[in-house]
Amino acid sequence: CWVENVATFESPNAPTSGAGAGTHLQSGGISVNQSKRVTVTACDIGYAENRGTGGNGYLYEVVQSNEILYSHNTATAGRHNFIQNWGFGTSGVVWHDVVSLDGAAVPVKELPQLATIGYSELHHSLAMANLVDNSYFSDGWSMINRLSESSGAGHTGTENVLWNIQGPGLIRSANFGWGYVIGTAPETGVAAPFAWPLGEGTLPQDFIEGEGLGAGLEPSSLYLDQLQRRTGFAADN
Repeated sequence: CWVENVATFESPNAPTSGAGAGTHLQSGGISVNQSKRVTVTACDIGYAENRGTGGNGYLYEVVQSNEILYSHNTATAGRHNFIQNWGFGTSGVVWHDVVSLDGAAVPVKELPQLATIGYSELHHSLAMANLVDNSYFSDGWSMINRLSESSGAGHTGTENVLWNIQGPGLIRSANFGWGYVIGTAPETGVAAPFAWPLGEGTLPQDFIEGEGLGAGLEPSSLYLDQLQRRTGFAADN
């Protein structure tokens, strides 16, 4: 199953000033729910009006799904631009060559000055063995112990890999058990908060290698390398 070349746009009836001006969506974008073997590619989703609490502003959401590929997608100005959400069972998701821009949590839309970073993230209930690959984040990516947030999200991930991450965003990596951050750009921040409340119960500290050296990482894409090794098919990108 494919979702391809889908883009959002501003309604011609949208307000020209104030709350709602310049937005494309009331809240959410594309949600893949209880699914398997779905590809979402070449989409450009953005500018959610509601980026407050309660499940709003999720631009690319995956829920209780397996073997899902997000490839060459752009997300702009959601609360969580790319997100794994509610319920145990998500595994085998690949975010390949995705771009996340200006994610922000905005508790009161009329007061954007109160906004904080809206991370793309593993959000709930131990997502397992997923890959974020050769991607750019101006905001960041988070996989931590969210404790009692979101009605008891707890540990959000285990055995997840971030490979060749670019952009000025912050990576927060505290998987239950092992997680991996391999290759980042010089401007990319990396925090493995095993000693924080957000890292409670996540020892050992996630494996981090090649901070600031991602430009020389070989292969530059773990997904494409594994695709060729396993199938013999050499994709261009």
